[in-house]
Amino acid sequence: ITRDGKHWYAHLQVVCNYEDPEPADPQGMIGIDMGVKRFLTSSDGTTFLAQQARYERLQQRLAWEQKKLARKEYNSNNWHRQRERVTKVCRKLRNVRHDFVHQVSTTLANNHGWVAAEDLRIGNMTRSASGTMDNPGRNVRQKAGLNRNILSQGWGKFLSQLSYKLEERGGGLVKVNPAH
Repeated sequence: ITRDGKHWYAHLQVVCNYEDPEPADPQGMIGIDMGVKRFLTSSDGTTFLAQQARYERLQQRLAWEQKKLARKEYNSNNWHRQRERVTKVCRKLRNVRHDFVHQVSTTLANNHGWVAAEDLRIGNMTRSASGTMDNPGRNVRQKAGLNRNILSQGWGKFLSQLSYKLEERGGGLVKVNPAH
């Protein structure tokens, strides 16, 4: 049982026995390239654009609500009410990202048997550029914006969902070294 703001959720785990799916046709293989401006581009030319406008609108709303929260007296009734509003906006942001990732991964899994994707090290890509006191970093604000965009795409969640959806349909996800 988990709680998210004022909402409580009960999670159930059920074991189901399914027949093994028919193996997917290896000729139905496709390669995908993850990006920041475009969520992904496939080798057949299909592109998926993230719902950036809606996401940015919610990010601005979140900043506004957090600013209002900072002005409230800590632990007052108004502070608790405002904290619930911040939690609600965060939940909307998360739901927008999860919904988009589910839609794209289901589309790819239904249309292709095998998918090859870059084996990106997202943690290394989003490492801070601030440097140290002796050797300060350059372009720190630009790198912070790039990191925010990379993390808002949800690449890790997308690849894990795509992997299990392909396996359910008899296919698979092949991770390829991004070099070359």
